[in-house]
Amino acid sequence: MANKAFKLLKKSMVTDYFNPVIHNYFDEMPKLMKSKLYSVLDKMPKGALHHLHTTAAPNADFYLALTYEDCVYYNDREKMFKVAPHGLDEDGYLKCADMRKFYRSPAEYDEWLLRIIKMTKEECEKKESHEIWNEF
Repeated sequence: MANKAFKLLKKSMVTDYFNPVIHNYFDEMPKLMKSKLYSVLDKMPKGALHHLHTTAAPNADFYLALTYEDCVYYNDREKMFKVAPHGLDEDGYLKCADMRKFYRSPAEYDEWLLRIIKMTKEECEKKESHEIWNEF
């Protein structure tokens, strides 16, 4: 599949003068989302992916809704989420549902979480790609 996807990318988007892969993702996203390659990838079952970038996954609001479940934990030191249906007893991990109670409102906690989950165009501007990957 990867070989076919690469061929489709080269056939439909890459020219002698333009390659979207080496340009700013946020600037090229509208063009990418209208491409034949995107329409094919969008139809793929998500469970078939071995490595998932959030651009190929549900939007951040979907993930935010998951944090209302009793099995989602967050570790602020590690900046990591874990899903543990049978509970989690690891140092630094707290249930998101419990953490939400320590904020003035659930909306305030949700805004804080969204800032953690999302990388904005402004956060990526004026940074080298390795700096963006480190933050990611």
